[in-house]
Amino acid sequence: MKKIHILLFCILFVKSTIFMSELTAQDAIFAQHYASPLYLNPAMMGVYQGQYRFNANYRQQWSGIFSDVPIRQIHASFDYRFRIADDDFLAFGINALEDELGADSKIKSTRGNIGISYMKQLSGNRYRSADQYLVIGAQVGTGQYSAGTGGLWFDLQYDSANIAVNTALPTGELSPQSPMFFDVNAGLMWYTVAGDNRSFHAGASVQHLTQPNVSFFGNKSETLKRRFIVHAGGEFPLNDQLSLLPSMMTTLQGPSITTQLGANFRYSNHDWDEVAIRIGGWYRLSGRYVSNAVSSGNVSQPATSSKAGLLGDAFTVTTMLELNRWLIGVSYDIHTSSIIKPTNGRGGFELSLIYVAPERIAVKTACPKF
Repeated sequence: MKKIHILLFCILFVKSTIFMSELTAQDAIFAQHYASPLYLNPAMMGVYQGQYRFNANYRQQWSGIFSDVPIRQIHASFDYRFRIADDDFLAFGINALEDELGADSKIKSTRGNIGISYMKQLSGNRYRSADQYLVIGAQVGTGQYSAGTGGLWFDLQYDSANIAVNTALPTGELSPQSPMFFDVNAGLMWYTVAGDNRSFHAGASVQHLTQPNVSFFGNKSETLKRRFIVHAGGEFPLNDQLSLLPSMMTTLQGPSITTQLGANFRYSNHDWDEVAIRIGGWYRLSGRYVSNAVSSGNVSQPATSSKAGLLGDAFTVTTMLELNRWLIGVSYDIHTSSIIKPTNGRGGFELSLIYVAPERIAVKTACPKF
């Protein structure tokens, strides 16, 4: 029965943190948001200096809450870009995400998308100075939520004659899962590159435009809320070898809001092997909208006011190594909120890996660093 209670608690937790619009519903969020471009904004497809790009992200957190089993997020993407006219580009991409909790009995969501983006040059010249681009992108895909029962036992598996649990007996339970759903994301981004190590970008995206049904029980009362994302960043040289890469990201989904802001310092000695290192810090704030409704008897009156409160959630330290065409990033969250108690002070660990292949034609494409 203890295991059944744990399963019920986990299901209720996932329903409250992912499905229910009345509570703090949010998709998975990566601390290194700039290192998962296709998950952040479809308009970031093709925005890199190369022919194609592959990236992978792994994150685990909150291992102290669920019997030392962390929540895990795994993301991977691939995008390919080619020139279509003058300095305009078209890019195609594919990405997938798995978000899971649990060991033998996993509660997880799985999604996959394919997308396209168009990069339109607004200004620039053959000397690659003061380039400006407007990028529009879209993704379509599918996904599913599910909860497994492996590693658990149920009432029908209790052998009263032997006063023991017999896992060979049928459980009489179905593995709950949502129907496969159709999903649509769209995004827009503008960026400018004004010279070496000098750029700025800003973008916005809307995800889950279809607000798909994700109920385990076939009804339509549980919908995946639309997610609105605004992000911006840039690179500004401090001297010949050192530059600053500040960035911010705000996401709103249902009543839940999260903001991440910070910066990386990038050092490069400009050697032949293109080696550079980044070190930085980021602060995350989280909160939700609160409506002050007035009740009269059994009738709820319209809300008289509403507010959104943001509280400090975590401080993230990051380091990234650029080695030729590779970028490897590692980060660790240090919790600053009350979540530090149930997690026993354990933060969130994240790893990112990006590879960008060189262009077939030796033409420098103006793109910002993220």
